[in-house]
Amino acid sequence: MNSRTKLEATKSRSVLVIGARVPHVKWRRCARELLAVACIAVVLCKVMPAAAGPADTLVNAAIRGDAAAVQGLLEKDEKDGGSALLMASLKGHLEVVRVLLAVGVDVNTKDSNGTTALILAAWRRHLGVVQALIDKGVDVNARAKDGNTALMLASSEGELKIVQALLAAGANVNAKQSNGATALILACNGYTTLLTRPEHEVPVALDEGNLAVVQALLAKGADVDVSRSDGYTALMVAVSQAGSVKMVQALIDKGADVNAKANDGATALTLASKDSHLDVAQLLRTAGAK
Repeated sequence: MNSRTKLEATKSRSVLVIGARVPHVKWRRCARELLAVACIAVVLCKVMPAAAGPADTLVNAAIRGDAAAVQGLLEKDEKDGGSALLMASLKGHLEVVRVLLAVGVDVNTKDSNGTTALILAAWRRHLGVVQALIDKGVDVNARAKDGNTALMLASSEGELKIVQALLAAGANVNAKQSNGATALILACNGYTTLLTRPEHEVPVALDEGNLAVVQALLAKGADVDVSRSDGYTALMVAVSQAGSVKMVQALIDKGADVNAKANDGATALTLASKDSHLDVAQLLRTAGAK
């Protein structure tokens, strides 16, 4: 195989799929950075007004995190506080968020995709902003058009403290995405975090996936046997993506059906065997998997 052929083969094995393991570290890093930039760009396009010349705007000041400028522009009756709140929440500028909320900006404001400030803050892991929005009575169960809630995104990111804050505020632990996935299923995917976190923030115990989040969701009554539209349950996802013995054990302890079948006929045991998770396969057999 010549060098060009090797390069093409490497690329073909590095397709980016949310929730799937991506084998090549360099390609993962590039994909992660591109995804984060693309997502922020989409939000910017949705909420940023056209520039009106050299004068500062409320949204620009919010993006910079300049609370004093935001306060000054608000005193001049500058409009578009909702867009400013969305951007400040996305960027994690807590003081700007507090200023905007203090003057009565709608805490539940949404962009054209139905994305709220809380959803953005939870996705970008800004605990302080999440708590400030909760304290102002934000709708913790608001959904974007794709069905995502703040709890789903925080769970997929493995952000235990944010998950706990949302659950304490009444977040629906069994809400579903358009494909049927719940926060529990998303939390069981131990590789999703690689696609959105800066490299220095990737969890150290990645092979344990989002175990603490899974345990928190189960303790709040998450449906352990709910499945996505393809028939994959939380147990199947945990086996095929994270391969974590502790996570699988936590699901089994809550009564997960070890013999459930996906639409393609896969079971937790066949997935464990396919991915050479021998310790997980043995645990499943002990629990009655056939």
